[in-house]
Amino acid sequence: MFARELSGGRQNSTHYLYYESYIFPQRTVPPGWDRLLRDPRQPPCRPGRHRKGAEGPRLRPERCPLAEGKHVTALLDHWKATGIADQTIRNRLSWLRDWSVWIGKPGLLPNTNEAFGLKERTPYQGNKARAADAATLEGVANERVRLALQLEAAFGFRREEVLKARPLVADRGDGIQLKASWTKGGRPRFIGLSHPRQRQLLDAWKAMVGDGSLIPAGMNYVQFLQTYKHETRRAGLGQAHGFRHAFAQWRFKTLTGQPCPAAGGKTVEAMTVAEAARLQISRELGHGRISVTDTYLGRRRAAKAAA
Repeated sequence: MFARELSGGRQNSTHYLYYESYIFPQRTVPPGWDRLLRDPRQPPCRPGRHRKGAEGPRLRPERCPLAEGKHVTALLDHWKATGIADQTIRNRLSWLRDWSVWIGKPGLLPNTNEAFGLKERTPYQGNKARAADAATLEGVANERVRLALQLEAAFGFRREEVLKARPLVADRGDGIQLKASWTKGGRPRFIGLSHPRQRQLLDAWKAMVGDGSLIPAGMNYVQFLQTYKHETRRAGLGQAHGFRHAFAQWRFKTLTGQPCPAAGGKTVEAMTVAEAARLQISRELGHGRISVTDTYLGRRRAAKAAA
């Protein structure tokens, strides 16, 4: 066990748990925190707060003897040795930064990943936008999955969001309010309606599921996710992320009146409104950084010529 390797092979009353590359002494983990160890994006409580009814010690920095910089380095070396992609490592480091704040050690990791020797990001890797038209969705037999893909293209939903959301609750008349429990990272967001097609799809969504979600009765999210994956792969759509790209590019053209760079448009230097439009699209997609839009819309600035 990797945790034993880090502890020097010693075995004593404080033995170590290893969940998804996270290491803790068992005695420091209050009830409910095992969920955080398995999925660090969903902590059971915030710093200084304890879940109602929970018993056991609070998770304090002085009770986490393994939470030191050398252990972060060891984890990073372990991830690299096992062939984990740099982007996956970036995601895990982001979770670790959140976790370090929750335990009261915000300086455990540096704010950037420059010191970790990860490859430079390549945010734009070609135009991946995919239209949710009849020809594209022809191979999707499940009507709920087909509607989910149409909603992803119309509202920029992530896969988990569109499957979990309840339209009767989310519909605000002029847009959709996504609850924190439906979204990635627990970040609620509002997506306004700007085209009649969006209202048509929203009404069709409510008519299909009523007060529920796209997850059918008798199934949970994990089970229906497998149905979703089976349908999209059989139809040759992969993870179907291209529909979010299509939404972002449509919103860019709506906000600026011009196509984005990925679709042959101009870069930020040539468009005074592009920066504000990208920031709004980033928020509608559930991100908070304008740099993320390069993935969906193409590079903001023209590539520098080689010297």
